[in-house]
Order: sequence, then structure tokens, then C-alpha cells
Amino acid sequence: MSTISQDIRKVNRMRFIIKTIVSIKLSFLFFIILMSTLIFVLIGAYQKSNENSYGNSLLVGVPSEYIEYFNEASEIYGIPNWVLAAISKFQSFNFIWWSIWYYASTKV
Repeated sequence: MSTISQDIRKVNRMRFIIKTIVSIKLSFLFFIILMSTLIFVLIGAYQKSNENSYGNSLLVGVPSEYIEYFNEASEIYGIPNWVLAAISKFQSFNFIWWSIWYYASTKV
């Protein structure tokens, strides 16, 4: 009987160790998520406070002659310029794939 009770103690001890390790890892993950969220909020607040900054560095892939139009639309409608640029990129991407599909379907 003593071996069974020893086995049960070992199993309970292993369960406790596993639960402790999992809780430490989850706490660390929560801490990392919390700190990254805080950093992103602080960066956003800093960029928002700088009125002359339109975040042009976020407009990667947009021709420089179009940036002023995105900035103007951003001021008029209150939508960030990077959102407008993303929508235009997405729409042009869909148009390209739709054109390829249409061209391929008419060749059949």
C-alpha cells in the first residue's frame, strides 16, 4: 500500500509543478501583452500630439505625389491617411485579380 500512496504523492507533486509552470508562463505572457499594448498606446499618443506629422512613414508603397491627397482627405473626413492608403491598395489588388480572372475566363 505504501507504494501506491507514494505514487499518488508523486503524481500530485508533478501536477503541482506543472500547474505552477503553466501559471508562470501565462503570467509572463499576460505581462508581455500588457507592456506591448502600453508601448503602442504611448507611441500613438505621441504621434497624435505632433500635429504636423501625418505618419507618412506608414504609407509604404504609395507614390510620393499621392501622399498629399491622402493627407488632405484625412483632414477632411477624419480618417487616418494610412487607412485610406490601405483601402486604395486593397481595391487595386482586387481589381488586378478580377481582371486576371476575367481575362482567363474569356479565353476558355
